Amino acid sequence: MRMPMGPPADASGGSSLRSPVRDLAVALSLANLLLLRLWKDNFALLAASNQYFLEGPPRPMRFLGVSAAVAVLGIAFFVAARLRDAGWARGATTLGFWAAAGYAANLCRLEVPWLRGGSTAAGLRAVALLALLGIGAWWLARRCGGPRRLAYLALLVATPFTGLNLGRGLLAVATYPRAKAALEAPAPPPRPAEKPPARRLVFLLFDELDFEQAFARRPLELDLPQLDRLRREAWSAESAYPQSNWTRASVPALLSGQEVFDARPAGPADLRLSLADREVSWRDLPSLFSRARALGVSSAITGNYHPYCRLFGDQVAQCHAHSDYPEPRDWAELAGAYHQNLVHGVPGARWLGLDRFTRQYGRKHVERRASMYGSIHGEAVTLVGRAELGLVFAHYPIPHWPPIYLRDSRTLGPGGSYLDNLALVDRSIGEIRAALQVKGLADRTALLVTADHAHRREGPEKGDVDLGNPAHRVPFLLYLPGGSPGVIHRELLRGAATFDVAVAFLAGEVQTHADVSRMLRKSCRR
Repeated sequence: MRMPMGPPADASGGSSLRSPVRDLAVALSLANLLLLRLWKDNFALLAASNQYFLEGPPRPMRFLGVSAAVAVLGIAFFVAARLRDAGWARGATTLGFWAAAGYAANLCRLEVPWLRGGSTAAGLRAVALLALLGIGAWWLARRCGGPRRLAYLALLVATPFTGLNLGRGLLAVATYPRAKAALEAPAPPPRPAEKPPARRLVFLLFDELDFEQAFARRPLELDLPQLDRLRREAWSAESAYPQSNWTRASVPALLSGQEVFDARPAGPADLRLSLADREVSWRDLPSLFSRARALGVSSAITGNYHPYCRLFGDQVAQCHAHSDYPEPRDWAELAGAYHQNLVHGVPGARWLGLDRFTRQYGRKHVERRASMYGSIHGEAVTLVGRAELGLVFAHYPIPHWPPIYLRDSRTLGPGGSYLDNLALVDRSIGEIRAALQVKGLADRTALLVTADHAHRREGPEKGDVDLGNPAHRVPFLLYLPGGSPGVIHRELLRGAATFDVAVAFLAGEVQTHADVSRMLRKSCRR
């Protein structure tokens, strides 16, 4: 009895290795390998370090979808093998099984760094290793009785991994309610403000807002009237550098005043920070919000990337956190994400036209980022209009990739560029200031605008900031109500100093632009 999934009778003439139970196990094993990347990505979401960036645990639909796909594919392979044994479409089923086996083998190859290739040297090394593996497989095939028998045995040996993946997936489904409850942000009732504060601070943090492109080397065709106006009226630093080129480390420096050299997620609400002399959890450090609370100032947060509500929910009056990695909202969106992963393992997918659905999923990703921006900006506009809040912090996902704005039509959507996103930053600042005017709060509200890092045009591989490289500069604009003319600060300013400036303003120690310069001259953080 011959089939591509299994061997013929033993060469010695003994009984065949095959049986219906073994055939079904091999079929499920092949299906499991075909979906290897889906299993890997889903299980990665269960890691405590990855859950730091998630709004909640991965939904059961992820694991149920892959489990159902394994079962359906496995049964289909088993039925096809039975039909082939009965003499139906032998050529087509043989070709189909070997194509599936080759695809599964290629997925396994992509999971091994030494076999992926990349550069010329890495490609040659991968070719050499694949050649050695091919020789080894040929030798084993001769010893085992042919390639069909070797493939059958290999899939049979891999059968336990099918049960392991299905078991882990079902366990994730069963424990989902408990995991979801563990990731909820506990927020005890905040202490209400006794009266509207006389001084308010709106802190706008823009992801990847670049000083060079916004000001120093702005293209002539880009008009940023709100940023220009703010710079004319504000205390502005021309040599402001972030603490890190990565958001995970730069934002903790801004909000804690510590010089953070690295940051490592260790749990849903645990970011381990490497300081000059120790490693500490971000939650264990005083924050801008805890200092504001100690001063009797009520705060509010809206933003993305960091789980702000799990970190600071008990320190603020209101909090909105948005994940950069949202869960699929329905089965169609989940199918798009899975299709993107599966096409990754097909050589020449773009040439074959298989990436059409992937491109559609990419457009959906832009739409979701635009929707997240809209939510954050809408929340920020609402929060800055609440007179009882003395501190409003908004972390925007722009102008960071992907482009979500078209400045010519002033609409959200795909097809733009980094410069278009810069125009959206400008528009957002204008709408925030307009909201303050409408609510009659502009005359007692300071506005701080800065960035977590500059535009990473060349994609720096390290988080280190080169203080001698102008391309690493970020804007730092502090508008103080009162109508005094703007001041240009040309000395070095590091990101950790932002904390000092904000706390000093809330404490009433900074009244004018001259106070800001005087305070920084005395500070060791400048």
